[in-house]
Amino acid sequence: MSTCGNGHESEWDDYCSVCGEALGGTTPDASAQESPDAGGANGQATSAGGSTCSNCSEPHNEGDVFCENCGYDFLSGTLPGDETVPAAASTSAAGIAIVEVDLDFFERMAFTGVDAPDSMPEPVRIELPPTDILVGRHSESRGTFPEIDLSNVFGDGSPATDPAVSSNHCRLHRSSNGWTLTDLDSTNGTYLDGSSEPLNAGTPMRLTPGTPFNVGAWTKITITA
Repeated sequence: MSTCGNGHESEWDDYCSVCGEALGGTTPDASAQESPDAGGANGQATSAGGSTCSNCSEPHNEGDVFCENCGYDFLSGTLPGDETVPAAASTSAAGIAIVEVDLDFFERMAFTGVDAPDSMPEPVRIELPPTDILVGRHSESRGTFPEIDLSNVFGDGSPATDPAVSSNHCRLHRSSNGWTLTDLDSTNGTYLDGSSEPLNAGTPMRLTPGTPFNVGAWTKITITA
């Protein structure tokens, strides 16, 4: 058992299984909170309680690993898809994501204003890097380049592009304890294993390989390993 800065007994070693706070071993004291580096390796302090992202200036909490607005990694100083990610990390796969159309989910959730695909494209397999993995839709203006980019995942010849997926929809994180899935305050929510209730935004949830989750109006994703 580990104890987070909020006093919760956590079942995980890297993130608190109760509140999601990163576990650093000790709670920062007042002098550390006032330091310019209090928010992370590349954060800029704005107050004793938080920092701003050095890429998009979005406020974030101390102990956050990445910016929930643009996906900036405070530890490595890189954006998702940035070529400065170490070569070893980019060439060693952490698993496979299978992306497919889930019409049962679409009908069950009764989405309005969004049409389901006319035809069922074949599932797409995406090799995953062993780093934090952003799921969403790429945006040049926001500097968002998800590892699982659902903008045109089934190819130019397919009309199956889910418009209900947010640019920064959710994030997968892999550690020695396995996978976690965190909704990034997406517009339409992230649903785990057929649930009709979305995940609480910002709260990491354990994800067992082979357990599917849904994003957008009809997109289903399954991590195989």
